[in-house]
Formats: sequence, C-alpha cells, structure tokens
Amino acid sequence: MAGAEFEEDEHEGGGESTCRAEDVLPRRSELRTSEDVMHPNPKIRAGEEGPAWAAGEEPPSGPSAAEVAVAAEDMRRCMQEFGVDLATVTQAFLKNSGEVAAAECCLRTGQRSDSCPLWDRQDDLDLQAGGDLLRARLVTKYGAENVNRRVAFRNS
Repeated sequence: MAGAEFEEDEHEGGGESTCRAEDVLPRRSELRTSEDVMHPNPKIRAGEEGPAWAAGEEPPSGPSAAEVAVAAEDMRRCMQEFGVDLATVTQAFLKNSGEVAAAECCLRTGQRSDSCPLWDRQDDLDLQAGGDLLRARLVTKYGAENVNRRVAFRNS
C-alpha cells in the first residue's frame, strides 16, 4: 500500500469528484480476515502452512481486520469532515506516514503540524535506496523520528 502512494499525486482538471465514503470504503461487517481469503496457491487453503521462509525470516504479514476497519472509519470520517474525495484523503495519509492527526492537519491546512514537509516520492525513493548519505539528508529534512516512522510505515 505505502509503495504506490505518489503514482497520481495531483488531480487533473477542476471538476468535483463524485467519490463518496459510503460507496468506496467497506463497512466493518464487510471486512474479511485472512482466513476468509484463498491462498494464492490453490493447493494451499487458508490456515494451512504456506511456502517455507528462510531461517529466522518472518513471513510477510498485513494489518488485522480490526486495524483495517479502524483505518476505513478514519478515512470515511475525514472524507465527510473535510468534504473531500477518497483520493485526497488517501494522499493526505500517505504523505503523512499514515498518521491520523498529521493527515487531518494536512487536510485542514495543507501542511504538517510539526512544520516538517510532506513526504514526496523522491524522498521515498532515496529512503528505499538506503545509502547513508541519502538517509542523513532525509534526517536533516524530516528529523530522525519522522524518518524512523516513515521506514516503519513503508514496511507495513
């Protein structure tokens, strides 16, 4: 999710969006758990052991159904509170490492409450590249705590 955040950064044209929270975001009762979803390998059913992972390596995990439900509710509330579409709310969350308060501030004022800039695609690419020089530049720009949060967010 976090990796595709800046693909379409800006809305084209000046028309209003017809995207509504109730049409796009799932209701709590509609959310599925990992047990409800078929394994990508049809020979392995949900709940059965999947491919072996390297020694000491954890299998990739995603958010729980409860975490997804909370995120969907936060996004729905922001769409209604700020009168914006799903794409705008999604961009606010992605540019603020998924932090609700920072995304709300961004939707309200266009900037973060901590005066740090919003994350952009190039900075994510630099962070992903992993060089010490690039990371030091990002720490100067965003602060060590924000860089650490961004790494955690991108790995989620």
